[in-house]
Amino acid sequence: MVEISYKIIQRMVIACLLMMTVITFGYGQKSPEALIYCRDGSVFRGKLIDENGKYVLFESQQKDTIRLPRSIVKKVFKSGDYLFHTNGKMHDVKGFFWSINLGLNIVDFLTPEEIRSEHFEFLFGWRINKRWTVANGFGSEFNTNQVGGFPVETTFASLFLYGRYYFNDGRQRFFAHSRLGFGMGTE
Repeated sequence: MVEISYKIIQRMVIACLLMMTVITFGYGQKSPEALIYCRDGSVFRGKLIDENGKYVLFESQQKDTIRLPRSIVKKVFKSGDYLFHTNGKMHDVKGFFWSINLGLNIVDFLTPEEIRSEHFEFLFGWRINKRWTVANGFGSEFNTNQVGGFPVETTFASLFLYGRYYFNDGRQRFFAHSRLGFGMGTE
């Protein structure tokens, strides 16, 4: 029964990866060079030409040159700091971030034995550019297993460095990540 569960999981993972690949290519980035949000709620997309304390000058996607008084402009998002997507959503590509993550092992719920694995972590880091992210973090790991019919539990806290590399600029961003650190037993 456990072998069948692993085969089902393999097929589910492959199907999810294929679907995400198709979705990612379908939502490729069609990026303006700037998004300009005004105080009245209007949003302009286009190429930023000039920006100063008095006005924002840009070329719209329809090739019109528009000059907006600075007093009505709420925020200007530049493409060097964000990845823009067709529906107005965006990803930050520079600057500080923090994250809380929880991980559970799906195989735990498919096996009859008392085998559990949970992971909880906090990350504090910096987006270097649109491809690389680095962080430091701390977390907690809890594992139960059976060895020779005897239950074994391990609990430890970890301190680590974290790195992530993004492979694409799409709305769904595939990435590889790694942690390097050490764990300390808590029991």
